[in-house]
Amino acid sequence: MIKDIKRQELIYVFGLDNLISISLVNLFFARRWKLVYEISDVREILIKRGLFSSCLRVLDGFFIKRCMLVVTTSSQFIEDYYLHERGLMLKNYIELENKVHPVAGDLKTTKNDKLKIENRIVVGYFGMIRCQRSLELIKQLQEKSDRFYFIFRGVLMPSVKERWENDIMNIPNSSFLGSYNSPENLAYMYNEIDMSWIMYPFSEKKIGNWKWAKTNRYYEAGYYKTPMIASENTQDAIRVTKLGTGIALDLLDINGSLAVLMKLCRNDLLHYTNNLESLDRSLFEVTNDYDILAERIKEKL
Repeated sequence: MIKDIKRQELIYVFGLDNLISISLVNLFFARRWKLVYEISDVREILIKRGLFSSCLRVLDGFFIKRCMLVVTTSSQFIEDYYLHERGLMLKNYIELENKVHPVAGDLKTTKNDKLKIENRIVVGYFGMIRCQRSLELIKQLQEKSDRFYFIFRGVLMPSVKERWENDIMNIPNSSFLGSYNSPENLAYMYNEIDMSWIMYPFSEKKIGNWKWAKTNRYYEAGYYKTPMIASENTQDAIRVTKLGTGIALDLLDINGSLAVLMKLCRNDLLHYTNNLESLDRSLFEVTNDYDILAERIKEKL
């Protein structure tokens, strides 16, 4: 593999550790590799205070400015974190969102045909289940009302596993169905629900990934025309509110969030679904995204 890398003119780099390692080789061994660096999150260590974090930010800033092109899954990582928080202007970047790759033969159902049970709303919480506050809210909601049914599919992450590994089974009117295969099982899963819980893990910090990231759940829900429940002040919530594709909850205010959820009705879901039906598929589905990236790279070579 090392021999193969030596022969390359361009290297696509994932992760800050790889960026630093490859850039150091470039710098001290007179390599002439051109680097394309992908940013899919901002590590917590880059936001913390302290000598080590400060040194890491210096290296990050020094090497990222020397990349031929920066690819990011959310432009807010560049505009809010690097520019606003650190005063670092990165001009050569392109946003490549985590949209859904179409599956051959995939059936995208029309949700209007599936709202069959008049007095019950089925909500899916899929993927990495790691938001403690979300689970607390769901538990309280299910103890107060029988109008909702929750389907959990995915993996309980360490941040919630100790507290919820057994208790998640005891949430009223819910099922925990374990892991699934993506993308093979997605059409079936989304066909079974009325709304998707797309909450980013709650944080009381003023800055962080929660504020800048654009989640996979958002694109999946949009692709399968499923109304969404997002967390206020996140990128997902901004888009959900703007496009009218669901609701945004303030996880700091559990009682207020419960009140919003209790007011949901079937007409609301139909309204959100109709809005989703009217949106261009390119908002959620990969179309020519990688062609645009390839052209940008060619321009830089």
